[in-house]
Amino acid sequence: MPYSCFINSLSTRMKRDTFISYLRDEKRYSPHTIAAYVRDVSFFETFLQEQYELDDLAKATALHLRSWLVAGLEEGLSVRSIRRRFSSLRAWYRLMKRLGEIESDPLQRVVLPKEGRKLPAYLRAGEVARLLEADWKQTDSYGAMRDYTILFLLANLGLRRSEILQLRRADVDLQGRLVRIRGKGGKQRLLPLLPAWVEVLEHYLRLFEEAFGRRDDGLFFLLDSGKPLYAKYVYRLVRRSVGAVSSAEKRSPHVLRHSFATHLLHEGADLNAVKELLGHSSLAATQVYTHHSIKRLKEVYAKAHPKSRRE
Repeated sequence: MPYSCFINSLSTRMKRDTFISYLRDEKRYSPHTIAAYVRDVSFFETFLQEQYELDDLAKATALHLRSWLVAGLEEGLSVRSIRRRFSSLRAWYRLMKRLGEIESDPLQRVVLPKEGRKLPAYLRAGEVARLLEADWKQTDSYGAMRDYTILFLLANLGLRRSEILQLRRADVDLQGRLVRIRGKGGKQRLLPLLPAWVEVLEHYLRLFEEAFGRRDDGLFFLLDSGKPLYAKYVYRLVRRSVGAVSSAEKRSPHVLRHSFATHLLHEGADLNAVKELLGHSSLAATQVYTHHSIKRLKEVYAKAHPKSRRE
């Protein structure tokens, strides 16, 4: 069999001949394509053994598949190569499900990156911490507190710049610890506020009222002149502030949104939960943030699946 050199230990577990016959006779693939498919499946098997000590592809979950996806990106593989790899796995899982070897296809829970889409730039957790380390409680300047609060919300709620500009006083419920955000296409979402965050907002509003008087409605952020914020102001603020704590080339407001999503996923947050927090309409848009290190993914897997740890 000309493909056996790519199989290694896979041949003893996955019905090699059946898979090759399926690709050749039913799918009508060329010998070159069959060899590539078998090689890709073998690569995934090796990855599972080396990274997770799993010796059965039938036990692989969506987490393992995402981990392999990220590993390929970190190795410098193109999105096209990544998608080709997963086409190979999709053929294998479909056949195994048909044969009754597996009950469900874990690939159904994995959204592949689109070709031409770059991984988002983000700040390290320590850099975000330095960005927000100012002693805001000692700030009695409205302008300084406004700028800090803008950075605070961008970093801790993952807001878009447009959402900062549109935020209104009536959207912020400090007593209920909720903030209503108007996202793209008029779509609204409610985000929770931690008690410590409420303190920051309360201090900001005290200075706001000293500068402009009490307002139960109207825009949440104003310039010193009382005029509305504008997009370029927020961009320059973020670029200047991020530049003071990081050497990152990209320093736009959206980098803080990327950082918010990335750090949540680093800590094992559910992908669907992050999707809701970001206000994404599609899981595919959130999937791009799963560029964790393999080490971090293994830690998350160990927490979620205690049986994966060694006794």
